[in-house]
Amino acid sequence: MVGYLGYFLGVQAGYIGDEVDPWLTQPLNQASYVVGEYNSTHYYGQNSTGYGTSGNEGYEFLSTDASYVIQSAFDATSSGESIFITASNYEISSTINIDHSGVTIKGESRDWGTQLINTMANGYIFNISSATGNRVEYCTIENLMLRSSSRTANRHGINIFGVRLLKLRNLYFRNLDNGITVDGSTTDRHNRGGCVFSFIDMENMVGCGINFTGTVCTPEFDMYGIRIWAEDYDSDPDYGIIADEVLGTWVNVEIDYTNKSAIDLTNPYQVSLMSPWVEYAGKYGIYLHGSLGKYNKIEGGLVQNSQYHGIYLVDIQKTEITSVHLRNNGKAGAYDGIRLANTTNNILTAIHAYDDAGSRTQDWGIKESGTADYNIITSCNTKYNEVSGIWKEGSNTKVNLCWNSSSWIA
Repeated sequence: MVGYLGYFLGVQAGYIGDEVDPWLTQPLNQASYVVGEYNSTHYYGQNSTGYGTSGNEGYEFLSTDASYVIQSAFDATSSGESIFITASNYEISSTINIDHSGVTIKGESRDWGTQLINTMANGYIFNISSATGNRVEYCTIENLMLRSSSRTANRHGINIFGVRLLKLRNLYFRNLDNGITVDGSTTDRHNRGGCVFSFIDMENMVGCGINFTGTVCTPEFDMYGIRIWAEDYDSDPDYGIIADEVLGTWVNVEIDYTNKSAIDLTNPYQVSLMSPWVEYAGKYGIYLHGSLGKYNKIEGGLVQNSQYHGIYLVDIQKTEITSVHLRNNGKAGAYDGIRLANTTNNILTAIHAYDDAGSRTQDWGIKESGTADYNIITSCNTKYNEVSGIWKEGSNTKVNLCWNSSSWIA
């Protein structure tokens, strides 16, 4: 882990081992096009030959419109080629459409380095879309900051429609409405999937960090190292991640401060949440619901200080929750660490659900309600809750080897 972290930080600084990253020192040897700032008034697009036109000061593209230059560079590329955007501020006044496959767009540096600034009244910085009839796949966007100058509704980051095998990595979103939107309105399920989002920070969003929209199953969207957070109480997004019929493996997702639920998944199918960190959700910490939801897993991590239930399952089946800490949830009233409502055939193991605040608010550590039944709750510690540790509603639910506030349930 240390070796990998060192490598990652080294790449961020422009070094690989003892060598300077050639993307920084010789970008034209690495990229098909280099985009940069010219004389503080214009932006240029230079191809890999280094030759342009005399009317454009030797560049292939030269304009005061950064959107035009980046779009022109992309339109001139083909599969297997790349665009390198140098560190500067680029005002994006129209959406950049990514509508063909196999292209990499790479910034020089992420944190306040290569900044794409959304200045539109309503729109996305990037639209990665197969809607034109071409299947878009094998594209990569990395090392960029995507932002608005202030928290603004309707200014978004990236829209994804009908895309397969896309990589978004090492991106920093700030002050936008929705960071990433995955449009699931198409019925062609095979055009999406195999996508990976990794090392992504989202700060001070308005609506949602990552939004999987539509009612069509969105397969294989894996996420690693996602952080969605607000710098103060006045900058909370509505949701961290919201999705309908999504599946994938999500590792080390951290969501701090939301107005509503941090993670809200309708009919999730084979979603694995590994080591999530969720705190100060305005509603539920993690909310899984829908009668089609099954075969999910939440393992490790912490859910704390949610206004309502820490983890809330409604109509969910065959889902496993294991080794999760639930602490000081239920701030808004009669809510619990974990609530299972109308759920069946789920397994809860090694849960630590407690409330150690001075004024306890988490009513039950684990509680069934409605028609919940046939669940297994084992090896859980549920001491220090406002009411008690575990409430079993279903006659066929099995509880064993659990500490129920003041006594063991064998």
